[in-house]
Amino acid sequence: MFSSERGRAWKQKASYPNRMKLIQRLFTILTRTVLRQNGIIGCEADVVMSLTVILERAKEENAEALADISKRAFDSDFEVGAPNKEGGPPGYDSAEFQVKIFMKWLDYYKILLNGRIVGGLMVEKKRPCHYECQRIFVDPDYHNRGIATKAFEAAWKIYPDAKIWTLGTPE
Repeated sequence: MFSSERGRAWKQKASYPNRMKLIQRLFTILTRTVLRQNGIIGCEADVVMSLTVILERAKEENAEALADISKRAFDSDFEVGAPNKEGGPPGYDSAEFQVKIFMKWLDYYKILLNGRIVGGLMVEKKRPCHYECQRIFVDPDYHNRGIATKAFEAAWKIYPDAKIWTLGTPE
């Protein structure tokens, strides 16, 4: 093969989609390296799957943080098509409501990401083997990272007797 033919063959092999895959792969390797160096993930962990999401019962001292995150999460719905810039279900932005209603009547969990509160999940037992997710919210700064999915996976472990899950929607 002449050198010009080799150059053409390389250009054909390194088409735009192949270059993008290479760039994505390099970005993943660099990201993992930086995260490992900073002690955020272990050697075998994957960037997305390295998130340590834990559900822990919410306490009264968490109410202010949860109300703030809830407000920002529900208000951010406007960016994806909600009709109003602000607004959410009843009590979504009230620390007092968080304590007097949610923590009193529901199984209210704070969603922790690597030890930091990033959201909340409220579960209600409707009848034997039937649970309802009354509300789930994640801080908009942490959207699109699979946190809510991992929170639900944790909830399924907390409620192994659940045969039916439904989603509560405010009236």
